Amino acid sequence: MGLSNGYGVAIGTLKNYYRDPINNYGQYYHANVELQTPLGIYKCAIDVDSKSLPNGVEWRVVELGNADLKGLLSFSSGWYPLESNSSSGALDYIRSKEFQPNVKPQWKQGTSKDALIDLEPLLINTKRIYIFGEPFTNGLGVHNIHQNQGDPDGSTWWNENGIWQDGGTIIERQDHSVVAFLNKFITQSYSTDNNGHQIEAISYKDLKVIDPMALILGPHSKAYLIWCEIHHPNLPKVADVKQLMESMTTEERELALLNAKAIKRQGKLFMEYGEVVEKTLK
Repeated sequence: MGLSNGYGVAIGTLKNYYRDPINNYGQYYHANVELQTPLGIYKCAIDVDSKSLPNGVEWRVVELGNADLKGLLSFSSGWYPLESNSSSGALDYIRSKEFQPNVKPQWKQGTSKDALIDLEPLLINTKRIYIFGEPFTNGLGVHNIHQNQGDPDGSTWWNENGIWQDGGTIIERQDHSVVAFLNKFITQSYSTDNNGHQIEAISYKDLKVIDPMALILGPHSKAYLIWCEIHHPNLPKVADVKQLMESMTTEERELALLNAKAIKRQGKLFMEYGEVVEKTLK
């Protein structure tokens, strides 16, 4: 369904910054950035609530160089609704090329206080700030400034899942370089379908053809991985993978390419498989 009140970006200069009052768990729920715009002051609540967990919030600081944010850097200050697609300037943590590779080691985990230690220095000596999320229903402001997809089925936020609608904080420095602060929650997936819902890992129970050793040793056991490396060293051929890809949709091929890039980092054998798929899809 996506965000109920729309999606867009507030652009302005930094007027004020403060943290929410400390909560009962010794953490902060939000980092509050106030932007000065021609329309007035936009209050932007960046959600870094770690839910009293030691690793409940995740974040990345991504240097974007002189990226033009699909033309947004040329916009004057103010509020701009954005269509949830790849060309509007909308953010998607999983699909935006600027934020790849989208693999778990690239994210830090910790408490809200840990995340703020990385965010707050970015707010010093800024030229302009671009904050993406959902507008307030009353007054000037932005919330849902975090990943807005990948929430699990049954959660309060599952209906708000959607692609190309992620919140985030992008900062243009005085030297015109650009940096992004991206934040999500540990419960949110790194992989989503075209509706922004979690893509579950494939279980061996879902497969029509299965290696009997997977049933004996367990498909996720270390012993089975060793078995595979010993007895299944043959790499897939590009021609075979190409034939397989022809049966897939464009979205499925894009996801396969992302997964191939990610799996290359899991080890030598996986890297070789990933390279075959990546070469096929490029």
